[in-house]
Amino acid sequence: MKASLSHFIVKKAENGIIKSLKATLPKFFFMPSVLIPVIAEQVPAGDTFGTIDLHAKYIDQFGTPQASSDTSLDVAIPVLPADELAYHITWYDEEVFENVAVSAAGVLTYDVIAGADIYEGSFMNIVFVVKED
Repeated sequence: MKASLSHFIVKKAENGIIKSLKATLPKFFFMPSVLIPVIAEQVPAGDTFGTIDLHAKYIDQFGTPQASSDTSLDVAIPVLPADELAYHITWYDEEVFENVAVSAAGVLTYDVIAGADIYEGSFMNIVFVVKED
């Protein structure tokens, strides 16, 4: 489901460029919570250890909320296509993860440091930035 977006026009005075902005969306938002597997047994069926499609997880969670305050409405939350977002990892435990990277399509790759002191999955702070047109 693609978000229904309102647009407005602004003129950037410093360079005279006129551009369209997504008026009803925040400039950024945190990704929905997901466990970052640190051992293969934590990886959901169909996924690959060390790789998470962040955009797909966002679509899954926003598209099918587990509960809603108003069940009379379409409960799917509007989502943006992968190419309308920039993906940022703002924090991760450097004693657990290494080689952390995220692609323009929203695919996170990482390695778990051999011998890292971990017992369960770990976490990362992931921010989605809405690209301007």
